[in-house]
Amino acid sequence: MSRIIGKLSRLLRERGPLGLLRQVWSGIAWRAREQWNLRAGVVQIVDADLALPVEVIPTKKPMEVRLLRREDLPNIREHIYPLLTGPLESDRRIFEAMERGEDRNEEAYVAIMDGKIVHYMMWVQAPKYAGIKLAPDEVFYVCAFTHPDARGLGLVQHTTTRSMKLFQERGLRRAVATIHRDNPGMWKATGNAGFGPVGRPRSASHTSSSS
Repeated sequence: MSRIIGKLSRLLRERGPLGLLRQVWSGIAWRAREQWNLRAGVVQIVDADLALPVEVIPTKKPMEVRLLRREDLPNIREHIYPLLTGPLESDRRIFEAMERGEDRNEEAYVAIMDGKIVHYMMWVQAPKYAGIKLAPDEVFYVCAFTHPDARGLGLVQHTTTRSMKLFQERGLRRAVATIHRDNPGMWKATGNAGFGPVGRPRSASHTSSSS
């Protein structure tokens, strides 16, 4: 509770009453939309069993993929922010909170090509996220984005499998995600990484394809 009060006080100082109201309303609208999407079947919950072996699927072009560092944030602001419009504005708000030094639960992996960040993927460990309850040994896929210059290089499936490998090493048991029913690219990439509809048996084999 003290953390929430502190955050609201800071937003009030930085943005004023109207800015605070907009921020709070934006958060409420995002949560309501996520809940509606789940109930209406617009998105489907999928998961991956981290007890199964994970094969890290390589990218089609060599590049550096690693955890986001604070010094990466200006790079994201320059190359990624202009593309984060519409529903992707919620991603931008997470990065803006990181820039302000807020203590966030999300962790992000980034891909760097020719000195430019061209892809990110965020995960979170929390008791509840986007209306989905999580166990302490579960991790939730928050979001991902690939710059148009780097699409088709297999970044989503590479970052997904690489993240899952690290989660295994931490002793996590299950990875959970929600995927829009009209996003065939994401279905294909996460399917190759071992994700599938909740409760459906899956093998540990993965095949490479573009994403």
